[in-house]
Order: sequence, then structure tokens, then C-alpha cells
Amino acid sequence: MWTVINERIISNVATNPSIAFHHLSAVSLPNDFKTTSPYHETLSFELICLNNPKILHSLLTISEEYSVKAFIMNLFCGAVLPTARDLGIPCYFFFASGVGMLCFFFYLPCLHRTHVPGK
Repeated sequence: MWTVINERIISNVATNPSIAFHHLSAVSLPNDFKTTSPYHETLSFELICLNNPKILHSLLTISEEYSVKAFIMNLFCGAVLPTARDLGIPCYFFFASGVGMLCFFFYLPCLHRTHVPGK
């Protein structure tokens, strides 16, 4: 799978030199983090948050040579939003599903408010 993705990235960069892709090195949760929550969703969010310093470094490095016009991120990487916002870079979410699923995601807070006890 990664070979296909890498080939696609190489193809996009070759045909659109103004678009750049930056790969971040892998991070892992510290051992003591694994016991803080029984939910893998929480751990996934924490793992994304651990990338914020790498995102900040990448954006600062890119900004030294280029004028960053926007930061486009995956919907599940919203934890990065404050980092880009602090640098004054407009942020946009890339959502790779249909509009019906996007509407469902936007409706989740309403469901939470009306169906979760104590909210």
C-alpha cells in the first residue's frame, strides 16, 4: 500500500511543483501513557498530539524559504489546529468521504448533548 501512496506523491510533486509533501518521523506513546486510558481512540488522539512539535518545526522550516498560504490536514488531525493557528496560517480540513458522512460528523455534538447523561 505504501508503495502506491509514495508513487502517487511522487507523481503529484512532479506535475505540481508548488505542492510539497513532508513526511514526519514516527512517534510512539511513552510507556506510562498506555495505562492512562482504556480507550484506543484516546490513545490515538494523544499520539497525534505528540506530533505537534514536529509539525511546528516543519512549518517554521518551510516558512524560512516559502510563504505558507494554507495548511491542509486530515479531519482526524485536528489537534494540530492550534499549532498552525499560532503561526497565523489558515487551516483547512481535507475530508475524503461524502457530504452525508460530513453532516453526520457535524451532528455528533448535538447527539452527545441530547443523549449523554449529565450533559
